[in-house]
Amino acid sequence: MDTKIKFAIVGCGNIGKRHIAVIDAEARAEISAICDIDSAKCEEQSKLYNSLKCYNDFEQMLKETDADIISICTPHGLHAQMTVSAAKAGKNVLVEKPMALTVKDCKTMIETAKNYYVKLFVVKQNRYNVPIALAKEAVDSGHLGRIFMVQCNVLWNRHQEYYSSSNWRGNKELEGGSLYTHVSHFIDLMIWWFGDIIEAKTVTDTKNHNIEVED
Repeated sequence: MDTKIKFAIVGCGNIGKRHIAVIDAEARAEISAICDIDSAKCEEQSKLYNSLKCYNDFEQMLKETDADIISICTPHGLHAQMTVSAAKAGKNVLVEKPMALTVKDCKTMIETAKNYYVKLFVVKQNRYNVPIALAKEAVDSGHLGRIFMVQCNVLWNRHQEYYSSSNWRGNKELEGGSLYTHVSHFIDLMIWWFGDIIEAKTVTDTKNHNIEVED
């Protein structure tokens, strides 16, 4: 029998809970540890999944866990720092979208993973949706002919409660803004289908929410 891949998950919020549930249900994987600075959240998940090892300190978890992969499900602004620390600890990394909040941080993450000979994965699961894969095939095969223009519209409303119920959503340093939270997957698909963006301009405003970022 093949050895199971061991995961440690940092961040026990909404997306972290999904990672825990999916990994727990996967026969080829197992969870070595979970981590969150909120002890209550960590302990709640531990009880749900047969007393998982809990940590409140990420660096301590890195030192002690036997995990093969660190799954980073924390606020966006922490992704780069945690990825670099995990890579330096010799751990492969699965980081949630967005990869980071700056191109510089993304490049640092990639270089660190290369320098420490570990793998770095970014969650972009929509690429595996059947309609998405078929569209990619149609574009690459030339069935759609020559592409002259691409337009990506993301019409997504969030009520104030969405931000108020969180200590990091709407925060410029930790969340970054709508581009990172709500549009990340769509921008990824546009680039995957049609190639890199050459030039970008932006006009933003905050009209209807009490937050630091654009709405």
